[in-house]
Amino acid sequence: MELAVLSRSFFPPTLAHAWIARELAAQYANVLVRPRGWYAPDEFGSMHAWQRKEIVRLAFEGIDDARIAFDFSDLNRSFMPPAELHARLLASGISPIIVVGSGYVLNGECGSSDIQGKWKDGKRLWNEARFRVVTRQDECRPEDLPPRHDGPVLVCPLDASSTSVREAYADGNVEEAERQLQPQVAAYIARHGPFRQIEPSI
Repeated sequence: MELAVLSRSFFPPTLAHAWIARELAAQYANVLVRPRGWYAPDEFGSMHAWQRKEIVRLAFEGIDDARIAFDFSDLNRSFMPPAELHARLLASGISPIIVVGSGYVLNGECGSSDIQGKWKDGKRLWNEARFRVVTRQDECRPEDLPPRHDGPVLVCPLDASSTSVREAYADGNVEEAERQLQPQVAAYIARHGPFRQIEPSI
């Protein structure tokens, strides 16, 4: 069984994440949405594990319920390295496709991408695992792709990221933050307030 693994912080999930999930669901029979492990509170705010679970479900509900599944097992612990997750899935008879942003494969041609240099067991994973790269504005060179890259690079047309959403909330720019979110996600954040504006220093 093929399984596209979409693992991100989803802190919070954005319109871009939903776009990626739709594209994957259109191309693979099975998609696993997997929030990465526990995140310590930072200057932008924090979310409890149960809040992250609720907000992720809200973000992806209705996209393709028959193809998309969730794995929340990492939420109460430090995140599982991709190599370990990859090995566990293979041992279960599943053929995983690891979905990554283009930043992780930058300089892959010369062997110094983040996957090859920073991930645990990254060099082996680079050569053996199936990957699918997602980028914005066609920012990925074909020469940098892993040897077992699966299909064409996905080019997301949406300008949205979890980091920019948190920064917008911190700056008090709620309109800019909500521009990058689905209405149900924006409403959840407005109701529960996991992110906050930073008070200016004197």
